[in-house]
Amino acid sequence: MTKFEFYREIGQNLKDLLDEYEMTQRELAIRIGVSKQIISAYINGERKPTIENLANIAYVLECDINELIMVDEMII
Repeated sequence: MTKFEFYREIGQNLKDLLDEYEMTQRELAIRIGVSKQIISAYINGERKPTIENLANIAYVLECDINELIMVDEMII
């Protein structure tokens, strides 16, 4: 798996969680203190989330960080 594919998988996990919580990218961005463009870059696999942002996203979405980084049935 390439780095880009890995980031895309994380982005898809994030998108799925946002859909589940009926939260927009903008709402999440405001709640964790980043721009909407950063959240969009995470979702599109263009940028790797920092550990701090992963922790903040997990807190806001009430999930475990592992749910965000689960890739192909395994945690990286």
